[in-house]
Amino acid sequence: MAKKPEKKQTVVEHSWFNTERKTAALLALIAFVLYARTFGFGYALDDIAVVQANKYVQDGFGGFGKILSTFYWNGFESFSTQNSGIFRPVSLLLFATEWQIFGNSPGVFHFVNVLLYALCSFQLFLLLNSLFGKEKRALAFGVVLLWTVLPVHTEVAANIKSADEILALLFSVLSMRYLLRWNDTGKFSYVFFSAGYMFLAMLSKEGAALILPIAFIMMMLFRNHNIKSLLRPAMIFAAVSIVWLVWHQAVIMSAEGTRVEYDYRHNALLSNDSWIIQKATALGMQTLYWIKALVGYPLSYNYSFNQIPIDGFSGINFWIALVGLIASVYAVVKYFRTQPVLVFGICFYWISFAMTSNIFFSIGDIFAERFLFVPSVGFVLIIAWFINRFLNKENADNYTNSANKVIYVMCLIYAGLAFNRAGDWKDQETLFLADVEHAPQSARVHTNAGTIYLNAAVASKDEVERKELWNQAYTEYKSAADIDSTDFQAYQALGQICYHLGDYKASVMWSRKCIAARFKLSPEAAEDVITLSNLGDAYRKLEMYDSAVAVYSRALRIAPSSELSIKAGDMHLLRKDTAAALAVFENSVKQDSLHAASWDKLANLKGMRGDFAGSTDAFLHLSRLNPADLRPWQMIFTNAKMTGDSLMMKRATEEYIKRGGK
Repeated sequence: MAKKPEKKQTVVEHSWFNTERKTAALLALIAFVLYARTFGFGYALDDIAVVQANKYVQDGFGGFGKILSTFYWNGFESFSTQNSGIFRPVSLLLFATEWQIFGNSPGVFHFVNVLLYALCSFQLFLLLNSLFGKEKRALAFGVVLLWTVLPVHTEVAANIKSADEILALLFSVLSMRYLLRWNDTGKFSYVFFSAGYMFLAMLSKEGAALILPIAFIMMMLFRNHNIKSLLRPAMIFAAVSIVWLVWHQAVIMSAEGTRVEYDYRHNALLSNDSWIIQKATALGMQTLYWIKALVGYPLSYNYSFNQIPIDGFSGINFWIALVGLIASVYAVVKYFRTQPVLVFGICFYWISFAMTSNIFFSIGDIFAERFLFVPSVGFVLIIAWFINRFLNKENADNYTNSANKVIYVMCLIYAGLAFNRAGDWKDQETLFLADVEHAPQSARVHTNAGTIYLNAAVASKDEVERKELWNQAYTEYKSAADIDSTDFQAYQALGQICYHLGDYKASVMWSRKCIAARFKLSPEAAEDVITLSNLGDAYRKLEMYDSAVAVYSRALRIAPSSELSIKAGDMHLLRKDTAAALAVFENSVKQDSLHAASWDKLANLKGMRGDFAGSTDAFLHLSRLNPADLRPWQMIFTNAKMTGDSLMMKRATEEYIKRGGK
């Protein structure tokens, strides 16, 4: 008798992937815990401009009107007239709401920022899970986990200002999810919800407009739509986009002030006049983005001149990026219908990067890790696909747990790097000093570090510590000047530092370099009061009084002030020119009749010149400014004694005693 074949047993595997929302919540929790340490951090970089010192944000709900009708930086006094062409009201409305409820509390702002980041992970998983289906839920989990812990995202998660990046992606993902709901349910009302979220995404950051073509490519890849079937929703999205664009342009075009014109200090690509070299370098920077995303170290808040060489076709980065671009185009054409995950990742990456890549047009920054935040969704899809392809060559469509095991190892390393990097964002001082090592060829990074040391030196009460801080500031500013020979701000600071260190000849040299550098950039604004004042002080220490007078006089023509007048008058006195000194002091009190030091100088000089009546009048004015001061009445008594004015002598004595004199 033949043996009956054994019945095949179905093995039920238990895993984290059996409940969609639990899995999404787990990813959100990982994101939240990873960056929870930022809750105790302060403000850094653009946080000051968009939160801490933004008058519209500080007005809370009362600032909503201005936020919705002015360009992004308008609420910050220093940038209020610099129309950058950016309109991103959503993040500012969020900040104003937080300020209204919690006030000036950076911990709350960081908490909300991390919460939004965690929501991005949550919603991104739900989107990819819907796209890939239950059979590839492990793929969605691995991709989002990898995306969540990428160290290159630290800037966005730890810097409050970057809520604009997070909100733009969050609303974009929600928009795509509702587009899928329209497909799955047939309810066209979901298209309106989708368009509404896309509208909010574009109001969060302009680059979100590029998600529109990505969303339609998604529908073609994963839901078998064609252009004709997408025409109806496309019309809704087009209408919403037009409303956004008209609003955006109306705000920008009606703004007061001049449009910002970027130069090499903003975007180092502009340091080279050749358009083709600029664009070749911009394409080559994609290689650097890939390295930053994959390696996760070193990271920096700034990559300005001259951290990234403008090497055009001569650098290896260009050729690697060109091969990557050609391979991407080839893969999209060849595998459009057969490998939707790979094609979607490629399209997501390149399309979402178009606005900030500097390839199509130059923007206000050469390179920034935050620019990779949205495109990295596509990047991790590509990485996950290739890992699976390598481990499962026979059937690339079958995503295996082996691929996720590799991703888990990568994520452990990345999480450690991200956690460590987040500590650098504790505050402005920590960040500026840390990134000197991370971006050693950036003039701005060295300048910012020098400023930290300079301010600390000014505040220090310990002589030894102060000298050490001055020397550290000198080292950083000198590095900045070596990198950028036109950096007049570095030269200005070096002049001040050398003055405090007692090296007055070096102080003169750096101050004159500052003036020369400013002249090259703008001949009509070659001289500034700070540099001229420091230069005059150094000349005085070197006993070059004629030079000091000339410099102070130039400074007074630019910006008259009582402090400068006193310096100039003192120089005239050292040159024995009391008439010139008298003219300066008299002009000073005319400009500011409440400046006690100028009246004191004038009163003493008039007495010195034998004008005792004029001296007495000046001292009387000084006594009215500072009634508690005994010295004016002592001098009035002396003047009266010189002229034999007994009545004034008596009055001076009475006033002196009345004020506590003996």
